[in-house]
Amino acid sequence: METINREEARRLVTNGREVTVVEVLDSDRFGEFHLPGAINVPFDENFDEHMREAVPDKSRAVLVYCHDAECSASAEAAARLDELDYAEVYDYEPGKIDWNEAGLPVET
Repeated sequence: METINREEARRLVTNGREVTVVEVLDSDRFGEFHLPGAINVPFDENFDEHMREAVPDKSRAVLVYCHDAECSASAEAAARLDELDYAEVYDYEPGKIDWNEAGLPVET
């Protein structure tokens, strides 16, 4: 797992590279707005099962994020993905608030 900043996250999200972007907040917060192309897999008791369904290829790059730097869910989710043997995991720790405040595109 690698913790990344906004610029690194932007490059992963926008350069056409094969990466699955995962918001780990609940569906209500996901629905407010999310990073382009993101899927919603809340970090809860069903996280492992839902990640296996959403990203069955463990060699695929996965970028996880949550609300902001105060939110620990993305770090916990990234650590869990490491335990589940996902090979390339990125934690965009500053989260979607940082992304949005920078004026980068979001989806609703």
